[in-house]
Amino acid sequence: MSLTAMERAVNFSRGYLSKVENDRVPPNEALARRCDDALGAGGELVRLVGARPRRTRAASATVNVPVDIPSAPAQFVGREAELDQVERISTSSGPPGLVPIVVVHGMAGIGKTALVLHAAHRMRVRFPDGALFVDFGSYGWSRKGLTAAEALDHLLRRLGVAVEAMPSSLNERAARYRNLLSGRRVLVVLDNVRRADQVTGLIPATAGCCVLITSRGPLRALDDGAPVYLRPLPGADAARLFAAIAGDPGRSTARAEIADIVAACGGLPLALRIAAAQCRSAAEGTLSALAVSLRDRRRGDALNDGERSVQAVFHAAVSELPSARRALLLLLSISPATSVTLESAAWLAGADRSAVSGQLAGLQDDGLVLTDGGRVFLHDLVRALAEHLAGQDVSKSDRVEALRRLVTGYMHTVHAADSVLTPHRFRPALTLPALPVAPVAFADAGTALDWCAAELANVVALCRLAWTLGWDSECWHIAYAMRGYFFLTKSMDAWTTTHRLALGAAQRSGHAWAEAVTRNNLGLSLMGQGKVAAAEAEYRRALIIFKGMDDRYGIAVTLGHQAWSRYVAGRYRAAVTLGRQALTEYYDQPRGQAITMRTIALAEAKLQRYATAVADLEQALGVFEALGLSMDAAMTWNCLGEVYRNQSLTHESLRAHARALTVSRACGSRYEQARARVGLAAAATATGRHRATARLLATAADLYAELGAEAEASALTKEVGLMAAHDSVSG
Repeated sequence: MSLTAMERAVNFSRGYLSKVENDRVPPNEALARRCDDALGAGGELVRLVGARPRRTRAASATVNVPVDIPSAPAQFVGREAELDQVERISTSSGPPGLVPIVVVHGMAGIGKTALVLHAAHRMRVRFPDGALFVDFGSYGWSRKGLTAAEALDHLLRRLGVAVEAMPSSLNERAARYRNLLSGRRVLVVLDNVRRADQVTGLIPATAGCCVLITSRGPLRALDDGAPVYLRPLPGADAARLFAAIAGDPGRSTARAEIADIVAACGGLPLALRIAAAQCRSAAEGTLSALAVSLRDRRRGDALNDGERSVQAVFHAAVSELPSARRALLLLLSISPATSVTLESAAWLAGADRSAVSGQLAGLQDDGLVLTDGGRVFLHDLVRALAEHLAGQDVSKSDRVEALRRLVTGYMHTVHAADSVLTPHRFRPALTLPALPVAPVAFADAGTALDWCAAELANVVALCRLAWTLGWDSECWHIAYAMRGYFFLTKSMDAWTTTHRLALGAAQRSGHAWAEAVTRNNLGLSLMGQGKVAAAEAEYRRALIIFKGMDDRYGIAVTLGHQAWSRYVAGRYRAAVTLGRQALTEYYDQPRGQAITMRTIALAEAKLQRYATAVADLEQALGVFEALGLSMDAAMTWNCLGEVYRNQSLTHESLRAHARALTVSRACGSRYEQARARVGLAAAATATGRHRATARLLATAADLYAELGAEAEASALTKEVGLMAAHDSVSG
């Protein structure tokens, strides 16, 4: 309950209530009685007031009230959510005697101490009996930090214990410390802690106290500690922090250099502070030189103001790592993947999952990796240092073998995902190289879809790596296996990039089938981008190769693709002719036949042969549903809805698009969801439900925008705007 709400409930002023809350004045019986009534405490608060010991002025004057909290940095930007989290934990209620313990953790230079100091000063009013601060100094060149006994010695002195009265053993010091804090409300801040055993004896036993801890790791052994994880500052906050320290250079020509400098710091407050200090009064030439130096792979060297050094902080942390943990960090730095999971780290290291899991946890405790949702990232500044060390300490052959294991792991896994996402896709017998660590297994299409979405950037990067290193088979295998996901999600940029690389790899290795199938799949991507002529060129080359190989299935697929391109170009009779040619080439491939029949049906509808079109679509739909191909079924339901709409059969169109929406949601196709909503919007318009039309079109526009289909999104957004304007004028 807020003080304002309490003021209304008990008819005491907020000022007085604040003094009672912060123990500046004792609560009286009248206040307790009103609180009992307002809160339904049944007389318990009146009883507590009667049992409260009265402190005399003389007694309170003898109590030592130390306030050791250093001043917080004046330039502090963002972190509102984390500050609120710290305060929320510190005020949370729990079992009797429980002391709230907050562990603010994150990598070196991430701003843990700054956050805790700001939180401590904001919370200070709630702790009238003192605020204690200890810097354990646990990080640096071979520094292990204060022991618990040393920290207690410091704290007991601040609490008034004379040197000659200092207990000698750790247990006696801890007991004396707890006794001195008993019944008092004290805030305890423990900075730069490395291990839980440094602080377990420093936790007060009085519930009115609170402990704030900073550490690079989450201190898992501190059972009652509530972790607050700090990540790098977002771009806007990073720019604000830099500007707050550097000031405004007042030189428009330096804007680009300053933006580059801020970006190179990667949201790390320490790096931003050092760079801003260098830029505060620097000449433009100095700014340009700093911006250039930060583009270098060893950018950490430039982040040094003579007293603080990003490179030194990270180098000290790496130098203290156990050998296995250090080896894994260096291997992570040479990977082009932007993030790793436990599986991909195991592929890279060539080690079992349990061992790698412990090493990753250790790297997190050392503040050398970032984590988010089970994924591990390297900050660019850490990566730069680790990559430099890997060049010195990891042999070229070991680096190549690690990367080959990683690429092979991804190749196995994308094939496993594809087999779940497109189970009836025609696949030739493919021999994949052995993998010492098991690939990811997928229980269903949903998990495969989630994996592909999370790993998309990494898949593209590893496809490019395979091309660069001349691993042609791995390159085109990865692209080939991702085609089903690309088609489902319409990830056009990744689709085109990987398939252009795969095409080059197939040509370089002389693998004719891989070249032809890659050209077909690349053509599909180009068609999705409206590049019909470029797609046609790929299909023509693919058809020549398949005919030379006498590959009837390849010929049939390519003819089907050509039929679709003719349809898109408005050449409907040619589309029907090519589609029927494709059907004669298919042999015992119901999925391919059904896809081609769908194309023929759409062309027939354009020629106003509606009965034939509907019959073909219903036959294709039966094949897709029998095979469990939800994506193809969703597409076909949408096609039926559009054919019905062209005949002004509103009810039938509505039913088909509604079914398409249900099926496309189940299979995860946002494109078909958007298409279904457009169809439903047309049906709503036909029945006069204009508000429903606007709502459906707006949702479809959002889905298209998420997919990068800007033309579709823009057209729908414009249509919604016109509808709103019309309603405004007519209303």
